[in-house]
Amino acid sequence: MKNIFITGISSDIGMYLAEKFYTEEKFAVSGTYRTMNSSLEKLNEKRNMKLYCCDFSAKAETKKLIHKLNADKAEWDIFISSVGTMEPIGRFLENDFEKWERNIYLNTLSQLELLHGIAGMKRENAMVLFWAGGGTNGTFTNYSAYCISKIILIKMCELLYDEYPEWKIVIAGPGFIKTKIHNETFKAGMLAGDNLARTLHWFEDEECEEKSLKNVYQFVKWAYEQKKEIVSGRNFSIVHDDWKNDEALISLLSNDENMYKLRRYGN
Repeated sequence: MKNIFITGISSDIGMYLAEKFYTEEKFAVSGTYRTMNSSLEKLNEKRNMKLYCCDFSAKAETKKLIHKLNADKAEWDIFISSVGTMEPIGRFLENDFEKWERNIYLNTLSQLELLHGIAGMKRENAMVLFWAGGGTNGTFTNYSAYCISKIILIKMCELLYDEYPEWKIVIAGPGFIKTKIHNETFKAGMLAGDNLARTLHWFEDEECEEKSLKNVYQFVKWAYEQKKEIVSGRNFSIVHDDWKNDEALISLLSNDENMYKLRRYGN
């Protein structure tokens, strides 16, 4: 039986993918959570489900998780990292630098440390998937730590594929989805700048959440089915890239190794 491992399985995206891959793809599911809740308790009661408690903001807990997963021989076919925070929100010089630094660790370094520690349990033809965020094609004002952490992940996906060409490693921007992470923007208020009004506007779209989550699930399936030469090292936009028009996009990607990668504009 194939297994999907999801860090942050208690996140809205993580929970949706866990349920979809369990019920529709018949995958065994394992993943991490920080705080147990009723939804996770129900998930944990199902057969072929295994959950691990881990706070990725604490380096010691990441190391304990790696040790536990290796002890359990937790092999995986799909690794998805859904851990993340946008805090601290606000202009760089007004933020507490230690909090800014912790954002980089949680959003980037802890996830790479986990992947490094459990890479030996990757099965043949497995896929690694990270989530990208705002700022790829411009600035994400007042969210510098979050933006920088995603840029690091984008480049790391390309670097890892270059170093390990047998890997399938992908990063994708899911677009706006009404998830719990946006409560951080509401909490920040005016410190969020123009993004506060944009987030409030997006939340008025009643169809946004289910439609977007379904697209995320379909994209993950699509990426997993593709040859590594097509998708690896690339940063996809689930909302804007025409991955549903399968043949046309595959043709473009096959002929342009720089497409959907971090490059200087016009280079």
